[in-house]
Amino acid sequence: MFIKKKWFLVYTCVKLETMYKAENLLANDGILYKTNAFSRNLTSAMRDFNRGRLLLFRSGREETIYRIYTSKENEEKAKFLLSTI
Repeated sequence: MFIKKKWFLVYTCVKLETMYKAENLLANDGILYKTNAFSRNLTSAMRDFNRGRLLLFRSGREETIYRIYTSKENEEKAKFLLSTI
C-alpha cells in the first residue's frame, strides 16, 4: 500500500535572498523540505464599453511569495530553525 506523505507549511517570505537562507538552514540540519513559489501579478481589468471588450492593465508591482513545507516529524524543528532568520 502506498502512503502519501503530508507536507506542512513552516515558512513564508517574499524575498528570494531570505528563501535561500531558509533553504540553507534546513539543508545544513538535514531536514527534508519542499518549496513553492507563487507569483501574484497585480493586474486590474477595465471594460471598454464602446467596443465591448475587456482591457487589462497593471496597477501595481509583481510580487512572488515563497513557501517552505516539511513533514510533520520535522515541523517543530524547522519552525525553530527558521525563526532565527
